[in-house]
Amino acid sequence: MEQQRLFLTIGLFFLLYLAYDAWQLEFSPKPVTTVETTNVTTQNQTSDVPVGADTTASVDNSSSVPSSIKPATNLASKAVPQAQRVFVETDVLRLEIDSYGGDVRVVDLIKYPKKSKGDTTAFRLMDDAAKDLFIAQSGFAGKRASNDGTVIAAPNHNSIYKVENTNYKLVEGKDTLEVNLYWNSPDNVLFVKTYQFKRGSYQIGVTYKIVNKSGRDWRGNLYQQLQRKDFEDENQSSFIYT
Repeated sequence: MEQQRLFLTIGLFFLLYLAYDAWQLEFSPKPVTTVETTNVTTQNQTSDVPVGADTTASVDNSSSVPSSIKPATNLASKAVPQAQRVFVETDVLRLEIDSYGGDVRVVDLIKYPKKSKGDTTAFRLMDDAAKDLFIAQSGFAGKRASNDGTVIAAPNHNSIYKVENTNYKLVEGKDTLEVNLYWNSPDNVLFVKTYQFKRGSYQIGVTYKIVNKSGRDWRGNLYQQLQRKDFEDENQSSFIYT
């Protein structure tokens, strides 16, 4: 049986805006604004991988940027679970990805100092520490009956992926970097979650490749969400801690 492949491409374009927002918070007067908050920001996409010829599909969710992010309250007092860490460094970003959920857990902006004077520590945009939780998650929702003959098993933000390496760096002479994470279902459907980085870019691309060897069609609903802790300081950004 031929392998079936589905490419679901996600762009985390909000990072560039967040970087700008962070810099403005450090070096510009803070304007007085009113922000409407929500609990979890989620974007969904339904996809099928049939048995038969190779299939490809693209998903572009980059046009939706939430005005604010505020996570479920049960995450506000504790950090999320951890498994194996994958460390990634480009010319502008330093990240930590966790194999638990394949989540982006830590993002440092290398070219943006934490303070305007004296402290050259990179500004931390995202963190999975309990006191300032702010992470990016994605996966597939599959809570439905499987009596239609399709396969629904798929990884979500509570699944544990296998990793190839634990350290990645964008080296001189290269303009792109990819980090692969793997999850295999009991039905023999392989999911490859790939993070994509480009030199000089704050954009983080995420691609899912699905190789269906189950003998049945696979169906799933792709979601993305940002989880963050409630913030108490009214002077803090609705996006970022300072």
